[in-house]
Amino acid sequence: MLYFIPHQLSVRVALFFVLLAGPFGWARADASTAITAPNALTSCRPTFLNGCFTGGINSFTVNSVMLSNVTGCSTGYASYTAATTNVAPGQPYSFAGTFTNSSFANGVTIWADLNRDGTFGATEVIFQAPTTVTTNSFSGSLTIPPNTATGPVDVRVVVAYNTIPAGLGACGSYSYGETEDYVLNVITPTAYNPTNTGVGSTSAVFLWNNLGTASSYDVQWRPIGGAYTTISGSTNNTGYQWQARASCGAGVYSAFTSPVSFTTQSYPRPYSLNTYSVGLNRVTLSWNPGGYFTGQTFTAQYRPASMSATTTGWTSVSGIGSSNYLVTGLEPGTSYQWQVNMACRPTESSVFSPSTTFTTLPHKSDLRPECVNAHLWFSAINLI
Repeated sequence: MLYFIPHQLSVRVALFFVLLAGPFGWARADASTAITAPNALTSCRPTFLNGCFTGGINSFTVNSVMLSNVTGCSTGYASYTAATTNVAPGQPYSFAGTFTNSSFANGVTIWADLNRDGTFGATEVIFQAPTTVTTNSFSGSLTIPPNTATGPVDVRVVVAYNTIPAGLGACGSYSYGETEDYVLNVITPTAYNPTNTGVGSTSAVFLWNNLGTASSYDVQWRPIGGAYTTISGSTNNTGYQWQARASCGAGVYSAFTSPVSFTTQSYPRPYSLNTYSVGLNRVTLSWNPGGYFTGQTFTAQYRPASMSATTTGWTSVSGIGSSNYLVTGLEPGTSYQWQVNMACRPTESSVFSPSTTFTTLPHKSDLRPECVNAHLWFSAINLI
């Protein structure tokens, strides 16, 4: 079965959520209405406890358009909204900036009030430097997502000494640095620009621009290299492709967009399997989780090692909340193999670890006669 959720969309945007649970085929998403935009520039401002001696923003350009030039730094905050440039959703645009001081390491993060709610949210980061910058300039590219309505959008650039602003840092507190605010003008897109985001182990969000001519959209997807037909299921760490077309009614359709690829996430599998406290009919299994996720559990399974590798016969224990488990009810003097995996959500789990073996202790009656006689002879000596 295919599960999807249509979302409220911009008049110029289509957004589609797909849970890759299989089997898959066709689905349809409707276009809908626009939203309004309050001003985010006055909602809050970062603070810089010691000013901007280590490096403020001296200039900033987007798409080769100068938004601020040789502005210096005095108070740690400035707003330059007179100049702007046009940006279309889904398309990357280059930007470049310079620092007032090139002798110190500074981090750079850029936010945009994409949903026009008057704040710069943690999910509205459109650029973040991977490391601090120790030169006198910084550059990169920014993309306004396809799920952005047309019109002005507030943008904030934060430069901070020896740290990379993140999350809610658009209104944070820093030792040194500067903040400058700008406005970009989001224009009507001229291409679908399909992309995807929020890719999990079995889910993804598909985004594309609504060019204003369609009443709904058809979406199809496939494993990379396969055919656009129904799929019997999905797995993590698997490549997929998808594409969309506009339905204009009366059986009239646009051409499909070019395929967009993504790979579902791969959850780490447990490793370093060990056993201890081995007894006649019990053993404690332990392992390294391989990673830590909220709500994670484990499934351990074991079977006699004498079973053929082509057979199943596993005894499984699921919902284990820690990285060790006591197994009971085993047969004495028997070799077993076991393996374990990690479950992060009800439908998402890692692959099983490679299996390893252990052997339970035998009954004394199962010991070889010479071992039993040696034990009795040693006990007799101790009695003399």
